[in-house]
Amino acid sequence: MAALIAAFLILAPSAPASAAGELARAREARGKFLQNISGKKRGEWTALVKQFEEAAKAQVTSEWGAIARLEAALLSWRVYGRFGVSADIDTTLRLARAVVKGCPRCADAPAAQVLVGRALMAQKKPEEAYRELMKVGLNYHGASEVAEAQALMAELSGGPKAPPFSGNLSAKSAQSGSSQGGSSQNASSQGGGQERSSASTAAASNSNQSKTASGSASNTAKSKPAHPKPVPVPDRPAPKAPRPREDGRNQFYSYRLDNLGEYSEVTAYLERVVPYLYNLLPPANEGGRFRVYVDLKDTVLAPGTAASLKATTPLVRLVKVNQLTNDTVRLVADLPGALPYAPVFIDNPPRLVIRV
Repeated sequence: MAALIAAFLILAPSAPASAAGELARAREARGKFLQNISGKKRGEWTALVKQFEEAAKAQVTSEWGAIARLEAALLSWRVYGRFGVSADIDTTLRLARAVVKGCPRCADAPAAQVLVGRALMAQKKPEEAYRELMKVGLNYHGASEVAEAQALMAELSGGPKAPPFSGNLSAKSAQSGSSQGGSSQNASSQGGGQERSSASTAAASNSNQSKTASGSASNTAKSKPAHPKPVPVPDRPAPKAPRPREDGRNQFYSYRLDNLGEYSEVTAYLERVVPYLYNLLPPANEGGRFRVYVDLKDTVLAPGTAASLKATTPLVRLVKVNQLTNDTVRLVADLPGALPYAPVFIDNPPRLVIRV
């Protein structure tokens, strides 16, 4: 985490001329602020975070807005490392999520997605953190942050503690800053040493907290991890989407079940991301199976969609789908036990992934 903060402070570029003013002023203020952080109160730090938030709103492109918001998120994470106030983690999470939502294909989105997972770990929400970290590998296959996300997922599964947050700068952010960013470059090198150390300590502390929250600190939990060990997801061609309906309704048009060793994965393809509800039901009778279901709202089955899959795995015994109501499709997977599972919606192409 400290390395990413330092890199952003040193290497961050200036925005295009049409929107450079607010961001340049925020960076200049940050540079002066970091020249002497001794005795600075939390309110002074959070005011600086707010200045970057306002700069993000002033940007004319989603890409530059994402850069400004990520810089704000990194500052907020640093404030949390220094003062330990939970409100700063809330701010970090809000800003990092805004980066991913506002510019999901921007170069800085993978780093922001990892920060979302880290923040949720700090909030002691291991299940949510695991699902968010899954998105790094599924949405940003090939990004350098994938390895970091997998290390965090392994930690949540009872493995060794992941290294402190490092992240990776986008190509745009890795460029040398112009004269507008010069004071920030000098200030970060002069005033950041002590704070980097405390930020690293806070990141390690957050990781320890999340391990305890997920129940993975004990030997028993390590022998039965809360989540399957993550492995690389193989590339597979997406099925061809159907012709759009005249009424514009979203279509569920394909699904499959894959056995990936220590876990199984159900993938359902839709025309677009929709709201959904999910739950795990206990067996209806002794010796029966547990059942995961996901209700996909505002969705209909495309013509020719199979009612069930022939494939099975040791972890998933049956997968089927039906039109539950006029506008809801229900996807069902039968499990031999109350196994951990994590449904996540992924884009490009839109699909729901359920890992068991």
